[in-house]
Amino acid sequence: MTFEQILTGIDALSPFEQIRIVNAIWDKLPDDVGGILPDTESEILNERWQRYLDNPGSAITEEEFRSQLAEKRAK
Repeated sequence: MTFEQILTGIDALSPFEQIRIVNAIWDKLPDDVGGILPDTESEILNERWQRYLDNPGSAITEEEFRSQLAEKRAK
C-alpha cells in the first residue's frame, strides 16, 4: 500500500476516526520524538502564554476561534 493510498483511506474516515489514528501513531513514536521545540518556537509560545497570563480576557473561546477560521476559509 502506498502513502497516497493510505491518505485516501484516511480521508474517507470521520474526523473522530482520523483523530484516533493520529493519536495511535503519536503513541507509537519513540519518547524522544517531537518533545523538544526549537528555541524560536519555544520563545513564541512562552511570549503568547505570558500575554494570556497578563490579560486572560483577551483569549477567545474555541467556538469563536472556529467561527473566525471558517470565515477566513470562506473568503
